[in-house]
Amino acid sequence: MLRLWGWRFYPPVIAAALEHERTIVDSQRDLGRYRGAFLFTPNLPEAEAAVGYPIRTEAEVLRAGADLLALTGAKYILITRGDAGMSLFSREAPPDHLPAFNRTDVFDVTGAGDTVVAALTLAIIAGASLWEAAVLGNLAASIVVRQFGTATTSTAEMAAALHHLLED
Repeated sequence: MLRLWGWRFYPPVIAAALEHERTIVDSQRDLGRYRGAFLFTPNLPEAEAAVGYPIRTEAEVLRAGADLLALTGAKYILITRGDAGMSLFSREAPPDHLPAFNRTDVFDVTGAGDTVVAALTLAIIAGASLWEAAVLGNLAASIVVRQFGTATTSTAEMAAALHHLLED
C-alpha cells in the first residue's frame, strides 16, 4: 500500500491513475476519492459503508447500485455479494445479477475479491465486455474459495470449470 510515503503521496497517484479511461478501483473505503473511475468493485460490507445503510433486500441492492454510481461518478459498479453472487450496475443499461457459481464448496474466501478484480481486469484487457469480464471474475473466485488460504487459479482450471458449468 502506498501509505509508506504518507498521505501527501496519494492525491498525485490517484490523479495519475484516473487519467486512464479504464481505471478499476478496489478500495475498501473513501470511494469518493477515486471519483470518475471506470469501475468500482466493492464487496457488500464496503458498499454498505459507502452508502451508509444496510443492503439486505434486492430493492436495497438496486438502490445501493444507483447511489454508488452517483457517489463515485463511475461508469460501472460491481458489488460482490458472496453467496448471493454479484450485481453489475451501469449508467447505460439495467443492472445484471450474476449468481454465485459455487455456493457449497467454500473453504476460505481470503483473496476472493482480489481474484475477481484480477480476472475481470485481464478479461477487459483481452477485449471482453464488462459482463463477460464479470462472469470470468466470478468464475475465478468460485475456484479459489475451494482452497484453504490465499489461492490462485489458472486459465486451464477456469476453462475446465466453465466447461463443467455449461454442461449442467
